[in-house]
Amino acid sequence: MTTDCGRLFVVGTPIGNLSDLTLRAEEVLKEVRVVVCEDTRRTRKLLSQLGAKARLISCFEQKEELCAKDVVNMLLEGVDCAYCSDAGTPNISDPGRRLIEAVYKANIPIIPVPGVSAVTAILSCSPFKGDRFFFAGFLPEKQGPRQEFLRGIKEVECPIVFFEAPHRVKRALRDVMEIIGDRSIVMGRELTKIHEELVFDRVSGLIKRFEQIEPRGEFTFCMEGAKAGAKSEDSETIQEIEALLDLIKHGKYGTRELATLISRISGIKKSTIYNLAVKKG
Repeated sequence: MTTDCGRLFVVGTPIGNLSDLTLRAEEVLKEVRVVVCEDTRRTRKLLSQLGAKARLISCFEQKEELCAKDVVNMLLEGVDCAYCSDAGTPNISDPGRRLIEAVYKANIPIIPVPGVSAVTAILSCSPFKGDRFFFAGFLPEKQGPRQEFLRGIKEVECPIVFFEAPHRVKRALRDVMEIIGDRSIVMGRELTKIHEELVFDRVSGLIKRFEQIEPRGEFTFCMEGAKAGAKSEDSETIQEIEALLDLIKHGKYGTRELATLISRISGIKKSTIYNLAVKKG
């Protein structure tokens, strides 16, 4: 590590309830000379409530790379800095990556100050086994990329946590229903805030819910994973099975064609299936 330099404290801040700020985070924000943040307006309110006098530096995502150079220079001069995103834990579907990378490259100490995260909050209130999970962040905004992404995670066998904006919730849930299926799911709305709401239902139930109620607020979802060894019965898989049955029925198939289709349906490597077919003659 570079000697006589400052330290970068990566600080988790509340996602709604100020009382969730840890004592250690409060101490750090009061002691550092500089707080680098995503939005100075949001962080200024937090520091004001704490009585902290640190200088604020704006480092929103679009200028993070440029800002990182200035922060590294301050750290090299021996100034301790803290970094906060608007809410929650930096770099978890939030800015921070470029700044942290630049500080590492300068061989400057980085100190995590853990705090609130919507990810762990929703997991702690889910009925699913939480020894491992898949964090999907925000789903892609457009339907095509979103459906492609969902196809890629439909076989994940652990709980899947994702965020969604209120104006996309209904479309996202319909895509989840079509691609992944009607699984059990926990919806967290406005977590830790005054209008906090937790609902345990199936995907179809949430779709019906939002036919009656317009989604408002910030949403976090925790959905059960695929059953071990199960293959989702989506329309694409059904079509592949139908194609395979058609080839067998009419005798219009070769070893390579069958190996390709069976591989897509089973998930087993095509070469493995082909070699097995050749051995069996």
